[in-house]
Amino acid sequence: MRPERHRQGIGTRLLGELLARQPHDRAILTAREQSTQARSFYAKHGWQELAELAWGEGYGRSVVLGKHL
Repeated sequence: MRPERHRQGIGTRLLGELLARQPHDRAILTAREQSTQARSFYAKHGWQELAELAWGEGYGRSVVLGKHL
């Protein structure tokens, strides 16, 4: 996302809409380990880091995040 679009609530609204449509009681996602901005965003919205994930040689590491809906 473009820096001038940050902190306007767009990501929060989009995440809320996606989660509101889920028929399940929990959700998981992955984020790049080095993306402190993404990890901070999800933590602010109640996501918990569950595990680290290595996709394989040549790929960056990720973290698995989960949330009870």
